[in-house]
Amino acid sequence: MQGHTLLNARFLNSDRTTILAEWKDDSDETIIRNQYMEAKDNNVQYKELLNHTTIDDIYEYTVNYEREYRKGYEKFVLDLAQQEGLIYNGELNPEFYQDMANFLFSDKGEEEKERLFLFKLKLFENIETIKNSKNSELKKRLRKSMNAIEAMKYAIQIHEESKQQ
Repeated sequence: MQGHTLLNARFLNSDRTTILAEWKDDSDETIIRNQYMEAKDNNVQYKELLNHTTIDDIYEYTVNYEREYRKGYEKFVLDLAQQEGLIYNGELNPEFYQDMANFLFSDKGEEEKERLFLFKLKLFENIETIKNSKNSELKKRLRKSMNAIEAMKYAIQIHEESKQQ
C-alpha cells in the first residue's frame, strides 16, 4: 500500500484464502489501515503484499497470532470462571468449603450419586495411602459406600491404618 509500511499479514480463514494486512501510515504513525484480500496469484493487492513479505512469513504470523489469541482466550475464560466461583484455584475460598459441607451432609438423589462416584474415584486415584493400601476389606467398603460421609469414614480409616504401619 503506497505511503504505508506493512506491520503484519495473516490468514483469516482455515482455507487460507483470505488475508488481513495491517499497514501503518508513513505520514501519521497513529493511523493503522486494514486491508483484506484474497490470496490469489492474479490479485493485484496480493501481488503487492508479496513485495513486502513472503508467504512463509504470512503462515508463520498466522500460527503465532492464533496461538497468542488462544492463550488470551483461555486466560479470560479461567479468570471469569474463578470470579464466578466455578473453579477452585487452591486458595482459601469459603464457597469451596460450603460446597464441600453441602456435599458431605446432603442427599440430593441422582446428582449426589454422580458426585459420590467422582469423589470415590478421586480418593482411589489421588490419595496414595488409599491407592497403595493392602486392606481389601476397607477398600471394598469404601467402593460400596452409599453416601459421602460413609465414604469419608472408610477413607480416613484406610489412611490412618496406613500411617500406623
